[in-house]
Amino acid sequence: MKVSCDGNYRLIFRYMTHDQNASRRIHVNGRMIAQDQKFPKSGNWNEIEISNVWLKAGENSVSVILNPSAITVDSLKLDELSIH
Repeated sequence: MKVSCDGNYRLIFRYMTHDQNASRRIHVNGRMIAQDQKFPKSGNWNEIEISNVWLKAGENSVSVILNPSAITVDSLKLDELSIH
């Protein structure tokens, strides 16, 4: 993701789950910003927002990571990430 100037931004994830909630870790530029981000079950495409995320001018990376210590069978599809 590329932004033109340093600052706080909103990350909006477009996602779908099937029959249960999903939980993931969210990292920005290698730093964990959410240890247990919930993606409520939806059945259809839905959005969640994470506010006040510090991004630096230029390229930034966002990772959505399965928690390695959690036993999970949830299904999460990510379609789009937008920055505002």
